[in-house]
Amino acid sequence: MEGLTSTIGLTSRANTIIKKDCPLIIAIKNAGMIPFIKTNLPQLAMNFDSNNFLWGRACNPWNKNKSVGGSSGGEAAALAARMSLIGVGNDIGGSLRIPAAFCGIASLLSGQGRIPMMNSVT
Repeated sequence: MEGLTSTIGLTSRANTIIKKDCPLIIAIKNAGMIPFIKTNLPQLAMNFDSNNFLWGRACNPWNKNKSVGGSSGGEAAALAARMSLIGVGNDIGGSLRIPAAFCGIASLLSGQGRIPMMNSVT
């Protein structure tokens, strides 16, 4: 989102401020929703536990000693804890399905081309 950081869990991106909303955020705002929370993920979204050196480990809302999974684990934890009604994530190798299973919620994977993409997040 414009004006916020997008770290992808990397300390080297801690001060990278986004210059404009991506197409997905624009679509969310155009639908009348208000994005209000960003959640944790592993570095580069490349692990099955949502832990990174910048923000630490996302805690499972049911048992803080258990993993939330990854890579969209922070989002799954926020949904399971009822911090939000809907979340956004990505799934190539289980990044939505694994956290959903670990946190006791369901996830939906949209079809290819259904969510707008762009070349750069900065």
